[in-house]
Amino acid sequence: MTGMSEYRVMTVNMWADFTHLFGTKVFSHRIHSIEALIDTYHPDVIGAQEVTSSMMKYMDRILREYGICGKQRKSLMNNEANPVLYRKDRFELLEEKTLWLSDTPEVEGSRYAMSQFPRIVTIVTLKNRLNGDTVTFANTHLDVNFASVRQKQAEKLCELLAKERSPICLTGDFNSHEKHDSIMTIRQAGYDDCASIQLGSTLRGNIGSRRFSHMPIDHIFFDCSFSRKEIHKLTETPQNIWPSDHYPLFAVLTTHA
Repeated sequence: MTGMSEYRVMTVNMWADFTHLFGTKVFSHRIHSIEALIDTYHPDVIGAQEVTSSMMKYMDRILREYGICGKQRKSLMNNEANPVLYRKDRFELLEEKTLWLSDTPEVEGSRYAMSQFPRIVTIVTLKNRLNGDTVTFANTHLDVNFASVRQKQAEKLCELLAKERSPICLTGDFNSHEKHDSIMTIRQAGYDDCASIQLGSTLRGNIGSRRFSHMPIDHIFFDCSFSRKEIHKLTETPQNIWPSDHYPLFAVLTTHA
């Protein structure tokens, strides 16, 4: 590290476009709200979940400023990606990879038994153009159905990230709150969590919020090379449009001098 650097990080579940084909919830309508949040908070890095190939054509304005990395998960249906987006003026991309949360992480489409879909992690290594420092950002989306599956995915995630270069920031929709084993596994691996109970649910719907005891299931983790400066749950509705069925999270992290 050449000195203290500040990183503005956002995680947002973009709500896959196949869930709504008509009305105000379609992605082609909601993207304008997402763009407005990005314009307001100007994150350096964004971890996005539930991004399909058909959604990309509506992201042109975002992609003028941001590079995007990450493969789709290779499922026969609902073929989503968890891309990492980064400001092209701030970073040089050194490496990117997508790995599967399974016993064979380099085998595309692989999964654990009982996992509804293959689950992936996108990992990028970026070079800070201001000072030459390298930073690792990872983004994931864990299984929605079974805690035992999420636990195995979290263990594999920590195993994969242990091979990466610090500092490391991990974002995603973990379908788990801080009292669940999967989140405790990540914390025990040396990561702090920006998403505290005080933020409340990161799901908008009452049913989902009750399922997770009104606690955050979207998280921004960081290793010991970072310190947390700010964390915000974004409840705004730009242009009176909800950006997603999740509330995005925005954090400011600093690296130690």
